[in-house]
Amino acid sequence: MFEFIFNGTGNSSSLPSIKCLTDANSTCQNCLGTLKPEGKKNIRRNTSAILRKSKGVAKAPSSSVQQDVVERSDTTEERDVVVVIDVGKTFISAALEWFPKYGLRRIDAVLLTHAHADATNGLDDLRTWTQNGAIQEYIDIYCSEATFREIQKAFPYLTSRGFATGGGDVPEFRWHMITTGESFAIGEDDEFWITPVAVDHGKQFPVTTQPPPMPLNNLPQQSVAQHDLLSRVGTPSGFHDVPLSGSATPNTLAQPRESIPLKCFAFIVNNALLYMSDVSNIPDEEWKLILNPPPKASGGGVIEKQATNSSPMARYAAAIVDVLRPLPYISHFGIDQAVQAVRRISAHRNYMTGITHPLSHDQWVSIGEHLESGSESDKPELKEVLDLVSEGPPVWFRPAFDGLRLMIPEAGEPITGLVDGYGQ
Repeated sequence: MFEFIFNGTGNSSSLPSIKCLTDANSTCQNCLGTLKPEGKKNIRRNTSAILRKSKGVAKAPSSSVQQDVVERSDTTEERDVVVVIDVGKTFISAALEWFPKYGLRRIDAVLLTHAHADATNGLDDLRTWTQNGAIQEYIDIYCSEATFREIQKAFPYLTSRGFATGGGDVPEFRWHMITTGESFAIGEDDEFWITPVAVDHGKQFPVTTQPPPMPLNNLPQQSVAQHDLLSRVGTPSGFHDVPLSGSATPNTLAQPRESIPLKCFAFIVNNALLYMSDVSNIPDEEWKLILNPPPKASGGGVIEKQATNSSPMARYAAAIVDVLRPLPYISHFGIDQAVQAVRRISAHRNYMTGITHPLSHDQWVSIGEHLESGSESDKPELKEVLDLVSEGPPVWFRPAFDGLRLMIPEAGEPITGLVDGYGQ
C-alpha cells in the first residue's frame, strides 16, 4: 500500500479568485465560501500531488512535536520514498502546510506533467531542499524533452548552473527525459514504477520562423509607431498582423493560423492509480496504454513500450481526472468528458481535480452523489450540470480537496483497503 496526497486541486489561477473576493456584488459560492472556516475545502492551489511509500515504522513523536503533526519521515528506521507530481506557482505554500502535517521532508523525485507555469514555476523553490545540502544534495526531475526545453528557455539557470546570477543560489537537479509508454522505477527497491501517458492538453502553435515581436505599447509613442511598421513588414507568414498601438493590451500577441495538440503527461503509478490532471482529449493509442498498462519489469528498471490491447488488464484502485468546470474548455475536460472517461477506466474510486469556480466543493460533492445513485436533483444549479452528462451507468466520482490523503492498495491487493477523507 502507498499514500497519495493531493498537494493542490485547483486550476492554474488557484482559488479563491481575487476578482470574486473584491467584488461587492459577487455571488461566487466557491470563493466567498473560503471566508468561513467550514469553507476550507474551497481553497484550491495549483494541481499537484505527493506519493509516499513507507519503508519503516515511524518512531514515536518527541514532546516538541505538535499533536496534529506526524513525525518527520527521516525518523523512520528505513527512509520513506517520496515523489512529487508538479511544482507550480503555489507549490511552496502547499508544501508548508502539508509537509509538516503528514511528516514529509525529503523528495526523492519530481514528475512534471508539462511546462506550464502551474506545473513548473515552483521549481526554484526546491532550492530550500538542496541549498548547502539542507535536506538533500539534489532532486531527480523527470519530464519530457519538450518540457525540459521550455524550462531551459524560461529558466536556464535551472538546467545549467553556469547561468546563475546574483548570489548563485540555485536548486540542484538531475534531469531525466521520459517518454510515453516507457515505464521507469523510483526508489532503491523500486518502490514506485511509473508509466507516462501522453494526453492532449489544448493546443500549441509551433513557430518555424522567428516569433512575432513583443508589443511595446509601454514605450513612447514614436517608438511604438516605428515598431508597428517593422512588425507588419517582418511578421512570419503563419501569424496575423497585430497593430501595436497605445490601446493594445500588454500581452496581446498574434496567433498562428494552425495548431497541433499540446502533449501533457498523465501517470500510471504501480498499475494501481491513474493521475490525469490536465487533459482535453485522450488519443486512441494512449487509451490502449491506460486500459492495459505494462507490468513491472523483473528487477525494476525501465520497461520498454509494449504492444497493448483495448481490454482492461486490471481495475485501478483510484483514478484522478481533470474536471475544470461543467462545460468543456479548450484545454480541460468538462463534466461530461470526465464522466465518460472514468466510466471507461472503471476504477474503484474516481476523484475530480483541477477545479475552478463558481461551484463550491459541497455542490460538486452533491453532483458526485447523484452520478453514483443515478438520481436527479431538484436544485436548478445542480440539475443544469447533471443534464450535461451523457446517459450511462452510475459511477463513483467525488471532488478532491487540498490535503486529502488516499491509502492506495498495490495492484493485486484487495481494493477494499482504500481509505480516503470521505470515510469510505
